Amino acid sequence: MELEDKLIEQNRYNSSSKEKLNSSFGTTSNLGSLAYPAYLQAPYVHYESLIAEFVGQKKKIKQLDLCCGDGVHSFTAAFYGANVIALDYAENSILIAEKRANELSLDVEFRTCDVEDLPFEDNSFDLVTCIGSLSYLNHEVFLSKVKRVLIPGGVFICVDSFNHNIFTGLIDFIII
Repeated sequence: MELEDKLIEQNRYNSSSKEKLNSSFGTTSNLGSLAYPAYLQAPYVHYESLIAEFVGQKKKIKQLDLCCGDGVHSFTAAFYGANVIALDYAENSILIAEKRANELSLDVEFRTCDVEDLPFEDNSFDLVTCIGSLSYLNHEVFLSKVKRVLIPGGVFICVDSFNHNIFTGLIDFIII
């Protein structure tokens, strides 16, 4: 994605998040699959079950949640004991996510970051996740960064509807 496009998206998400920050929205209600109407929940319920299974198989998991937005899906692995770092490009979205983490008393580290330029060493994470953001990214660059930070045998789980495109609107699960 070009820098100009990234800035447009950053401003759009910062604006919508600013409205949430200034309202009395329920920060810890409707997290994960419950953030969607029942007819859209199935892929997110499956995502949550994949996370629970993966985290449950290991003793200590490091997860990187990319394009986390306001943290709706960032807490799933943390509920099962994973060490989670979550990144998003929009500062106001990160503020909402941090507010949620405080209210849930969960230790999830939120950072503002461009996910096409990950500031982590190679082989740093057991699990990398991304929900609903592939349509905003340069897939080649993004996937190369994901592969770089995953440990050998690590897992990448992604759920995306490709921005609700009628031709690619089926939810895709990518597991590397």
